[in-house]
Amino acid sequence: MAELLPDAAAQLAVQLADLGEEFRRSVPGRMRDVEDAFAALGGRRDAAALLQLSGAAHRLAGAAGTFGHAALGDAAHRLEERVRHLDTNPAGCGGQDRAALQGLLADLQAAAAVVTAAAAVTGTAATTVDTAPGLPAAALPRPVFLVDEDSRLGAEIAEKLGHYGYQARFFPTPRAAIEAMREAPPEALVFDLGSPGGMLDKVLLAEARAIAPAPVLIVSARGDLAARLHALRAGGDAYLTKPLDIGALVDRLDDLLDKSDLRPARVLVVEDDPITGQALLAVLASAGILAELVGDPGQVLERLRETLPDLIVMDISLPGCRGDELVGVIRQVDVWQGVPIVYLSVEVDRDRQLLALEQGGDDFLQKPIAPGHLLRVVSARIERARRLRALMTRDSLTGLLNHARFMEQLDIEALRARRAGKPLSAAMIDIDHFKSVNDSYGHAAGDIVIKGLARLLQQRLRQVDVIGRYGGEEFAVLFPETSSDAARAVIEEIGRVFVSLRFRRPDGDFAVSFSAGIASVDQACQPRQLIEAADRALYDAKRRGRNRVEVATPCAGPAT
Repeated sequence: MAELLPDAAAQLAVQLADLGEEFRRSVPGRMRDVEDAFAALGGRRDAAALLQLSGAAHRLAGAAGTFGHAALGDAAHRLEERVRHLDTNPAGCGGQDRAALQGLLADLQAAAAVVTAAAAVTGTAATTVDTAPGLPAAALPRPVFLVDEDSRLGAEIAEKLGHYGYQARFFPTPRAAIEAMREAPPEALVFDLGSPGGMLDKVLLAEARAIAPAPVLIVSARGDLAARLHALRAGGDAYLTKPLDIGALVDRLDDLLDKSDLRPARVLVVEDDPITGQALLAVLASAGILAELVGDPGQVLERLRETLPDLIVMDISLPGCRGDELVGVIRQVDVWQGVPIVYLSVEVDRDRQLLALEQGGDDFLQKPIAPGHLLRVVSARIERARRLRALMTRDSLTGLLNHARFMEQLDIEALRARRAGKPLSAAMIDIDHFKSVNDSYGHAAGDIVIKGLARLLQQRLRQVDVIGRYGGEEFAVLFPETSSDAARAVIEEIGRVFVSLRFRRPDGDFAVSFSAGIASVDQACQPRQLIEAADRALYDAKRRGRNRVEVATPCAGPAT
């Protein structure tokens, strides 16, 4: 996993310090909200007034804790807890209850006075940023070192890895690889154990790891438990047996280097306090996470449909409903069953936390929370959810989106483009004469060609572009905020690279080309029409001789 860069940490510290100062200035207004709600309560049990007082105290407690004002946050939370007790007690709000509230309000006013009288707070827990793992960043092609005593086989494997987007270098001995690592360390090491009785040299592997802490994939003719245990204890991260399948090797490298999903993560933050929400957005953005703030629970379902986030951060107390109630509603929709939801609240009662989790939440974090801790939890939850989702939504051969998931993403991207008034282009790509590849070289060779094109698309396209295996040898790509001419230029360049690749077979090398069609959407075009137009352009390209890219005329039709 990538770590939060020092410059990002410094920038985040400045942002949080500015937001902390903004919060400090907002304290008098927040206190007026609390005092007005208390005055409205009077000496009676008024459900609306109790709700107003509880909400004002909750927002103050959460924000105060976020920005390092522990005493103010604790005082606000104690008041919120007392109000909650009255709200659930039909006989509450008598003279003794009001006196208790009055005492808690006085404590809160005293804590608020300290904050408002102090100079701008610096160096609080919220502005002390520890580096934390973020999500994988795109860095393709990635260098891989291959150590194999069989020079012919090793060089062949290194060349094949190049077809799949890896910059592979072959070394006949571990010592040669270690010396090269001192000059240019790889991101992964593939270590062949050699003879059937060979064992991994722990000392050499430890030396290699000291130079470059890269994952190590062990290849061996042995598949018994003793050999696997030896490799594990020596520091191997993965194990493959001979005869080596290049597809399996690529899959394991992809997994070890977290290349299965390089899109920036999307997080929906449901928080009704704007300053606290902005602080959360700043923390998430510092790790490259695209986060969006929603303060009104009534807008959450719509924003979910439009963004399809990887994770939701949910405050437990929201205007109009509780956070756990909103989670229960979200879990009623099948497509959102697998989206992780992390509660973030000042709630300390473990029973209430467990009740909230029973509605469908995945974790409960208590405010205040250090930015590094938040990023670790969010990163781990997103990575796990993506891996599970990939099993259901990604094509098993290429790792790209499957047809159904691509069409879902098409609707989402079309809606985004329409709302933002931005262009959206699509490409349909089909490998030329693919049947003859299978007939001449076998289906295994056909799979290598399909996977090679998938890797090339992943290398050359942006993280925001959406790539899917549409079916068989056909691929589809969405280009957000991209004109048809710009999309065409990108696909033509990829086509030139693809046709230059040589796929090796025992009976000789061969090369393959593809044809493509491009279409763009405007404000009046339905999402499905975009794909249909690109498909028509694809068949135009095939009729005109293949190995070319054609652009369709802009589509038109009623808006969806």
